[in-house]
Amino acid sequence: MKSSATIKSIVLITTFLTSATVLAQQMKSAKARSDPEFFPMPSTGGTPLPFSEAVRFGKTLYVSGQIGNLPGTLTLAPGGIAAEARQALENIKSIL
Repeated sequence: MKSSATIKSIVLITTFLTSATVLAQQMKSAKARSDPEFFPMPSTGGTPLPFSEAVRFGKTLYVSGQIGNLPGTLTLAPGGIAAEARQALENIKSIL
């Protein structure tokens, strides 16, 4: 049977190695991060709205604020919810 001092040493060394590994991974991922890149809203014809159509952060593109408006206007597509949903998807397609 191992002494309690030996067990404490093993636990301490294991904890240290685990912490060092986690820290190394966090430092590596911090280097991979980049500043966000904001894309303006040209499809609204320059109307000053408080958000970007898309934001790129690293390798991910986030799309936001899409409704079924006609390109270049803030007017919703005529024809009800089905037409608006189709237009919203077309707006997302044009951003991507």
